[in-house]
Amino acid sequence: MKTQDIKYFYYFILVFFILVFVGVIFETCRIILIFHNSSEVKGTVISIEILTGPDPGRTKTYSINYTVNENKYTVTNYVQLDDNRYKIGDVVNVIYNNKNPENAWIDSWIETYYGITLYLVIDIILLLPIFLLKRYLKSKIFNPIHSAPLDL
Repeated sequence: MKTQDIKYFYYFILVFFILVFVGVIFETCRIILIFHNSSEVKGTVISIEILTGPDPGRTKTYSINYTVNENKYTVTNYVQLDDNRYKIGDVVNVIYNNKNPENAWIDSWIETYYGITLYLVIDIILLLPIFLLKRYLKSKIFNPIHSAPLDL
């Protein structure tokens, strides 16, 4: 392994960090825009339904009624089947777009921050093998005894 190879490895890591950083910046801007152009109201869960289809029983929907400026709206949120946070009649926080109140969702951490969480989790998953590979490459470059054939 040559020192030039390790230089390319560092370029790869630098490009990787730049791409992750850009993704986090875009997600942060999305979150800021969401909260800048939205408001929160109370809504009531009116129905819970398990969807069937090609993969039956994998998805559940919550339908919620909420009122904005005396206009009534209904929003449906899709969640995993094991999400049992709400029951019919529960009062929940609903975030809606100020310009289009029909565009709404249940105010939950996963609904709002899923993108940035996804970037950070992928970053951690990909960085672990990269740093292990870096250690391996450094040991080959700076410890030639282990990489050189034995001369008997």
